Amino acid sequence: MFVRDRRAAPNAIVSPEDEAPVERYLDTLDANGLAAGVLVQPRFPGPDNSYLLHAIARVPARLRGIASVLPTIPAGELARLKSAGIAGVRLDLVGREPPDFSAAPWPAHFAALAQTGLHLQVHAEGPRWLQILKPLLASGVRLVVDHFGLPSEGLGSRCPGFQDLAAASRGADIWFKLSAPYRFTPATAAWACADVLLTVAGAGRLVWGSDWPWPRQTPIQRYGETIDWLAEWVPNAAAREQILGANARTLFGFNKPAGVAAPPWKRL
Repeated sequence: MFVRDRRAAPNAIVSPEDEAPVERYLDTLDANGLAAGVLVQPRFPGPDNSYLLHAIARVPARLRGIASVLPTIPAGELARLKSAGIAGVRLDLVGREPPDFSAAPWPAHFAALAQTGLHLQVHAEGPRWLQILKPLLASGVRLVVDHFGLPSEGLGSRCPGFQDLAAASRGADIWFKLSAPYRFTPATAAWACADVLLTVAGAGRLVWGSDWPWPRQTPIQRYGETIDWLAEWVPNAAAREQILGANARTLFGFNKPAGVAAPPWKRL
């Protein structure tokens, strides 16, 4: 979600030319029978969450957000973000060397996140998890793994980093977002990864994401394709309903909707 008047951060790797305003996103939700959605702060605006907060304020019952913040953010500001509809903060390590999470300001930051009730959504490549998983688990904050954990090219569920994540999920507060199979190669590896997560982590720790509006070139022609993936990854209809419904409400803090015209899981 972005508009052209948002200035890109200096370290942005993608600065999209097209626009994806909140109005377009809401139309997309309606067209696909989705009661609510979660907006993730893109990388290019950095920690300027003003448009994200503006979008959530439009329809606070339907939208939640994942913000980008600096680790030095005051605890009071985190509480303000939570009250404005932010459910978690994003840690984007793709293409970056991770910091020393045992050194200041990270321990205090993680403690503030946990105390505020915000989770940490981590975007990192598969091999990177071998380095960062242990200190992140020790932080005590709830982890949400973005895009299956981005397994190494050609390895899929055999990626050591992914295997460490799956194993850790047996006893740790780790959730996984099933989304964006085109971000790792081959895309079909997502099926095997989903099968592992269903077996080890269980359906109760999974959520789904569309990765809309796809700022990088992808083969997606329509939003519904991203919903259809879930039918292939999760063949059990009850598990899909849990992922799209109860799990999302628990993780992101949505209220149970009174009714949805065309729940997406009914057509999967």
